[in-house]
Amino acid sequence: MPHPDPNLPIALRYQMLVAYWESFMGKTGARICHWLIQDDERQMIDQFIQMEELFQGRTHQLFFQFNTPFDNQEEYGQN
Repeated sequence: MPHPDPNLPIALRYQMLVAYWESFMGKTGARICHWLIQDDERQMIDQFIQMEELFQGRTHQLFFQFNTPFDNQEEYGQN
């Protein structure tokens, strides 16, 4: 699968996410990156992770996506 056209808006957002990731990875001792996103950003993050899971992904990193919704502090992650 070819890389997206860098002039398309979605491709620019993908490149921006790659840059954010590379910035995080450049930090000494970086182990876990926890992105807090708005609801309308979820689809772009999902697509970024799907692209990175492919052999042609640009970051060459392993990604895990946790989708547990936060309802309240006492019950978070117990379902």
